[in-house]
Amino acid sequence: RSVSRSRGNLVRLHDVKITTQPTAEPVKLTEARDYLNLTHTADDALLTSLIEDARRWTELHAQRTWMTTVYEGASRYFPRGVLLPWGSDGLRVADEFFELPRGPVQSITSITYLDTAGTRQTLASTVYELNTNHFPARLELQYDQDWPDTADHWSAVLVTWVAGYASADDVPESVKSAIKMLVHHYYDDRNPEAIKSAANRNDAYLMSVKSKLAMDRERAFV
Repeated sequence: RSVSRSRGNLVRLHDVKITTQPTAEPVKLTEARDYLNLTHTADDALLTSLIEDARRWTELHAQRTWMTTVYEGASRYFPRGVLLPWGSDGLRVADEFFELPRGPVQSITSITYLDTAGTRQTLASTVYELNTNHFPARLELQYDQDWPDTADHWSAVLVTWVAGYASADDVPESVKSAIKMLVHHYYDDRNPEAIKSAANRNDAYLMSVKSKLAMDRERAFV
């Protein structure tokens, strides 16, 4: 019987967390001032905080990352292939792969794992490859390579990767527009009168923000 290989089953990482926060924002302070028609700098500290809040909200909604951020995720095991029927005279090995959330993914920093003796090892980068042709990105085996065996532990495998756009110039304009709209929303709603007027427009306003993010919201295409 012949055996062919294809990719089809994913392994999602758990306990995904940020290990290094972004050092820049996709919307500059001057851009926020201009959007709000502010001619003073008295509220710069507040605006800086609101820009960060708005960026975090849009990232959470879109399940994406706008500026360079480092993530770590865990898995109990490495992906394993399974044998499936392939025609009348062969088998197909459907390789599993890791799916990397919160893209766009720039690079893989490292993969470490607990070997069968319980010692943490670093997996050679020649074993795996980053596939950014898929959305979300996939972490797959290189040709003619195998994942190592691991100890039975909830976080036996730790994957560290870099996600986000390298520069604010690369962030989609629709995303920047959504962030500026949220900053405007947060800034105006600081006082009671603004909150009263916002009560009837919050739903419609947030729908407008979400529509800006619709094209950049992360979906799995497999």
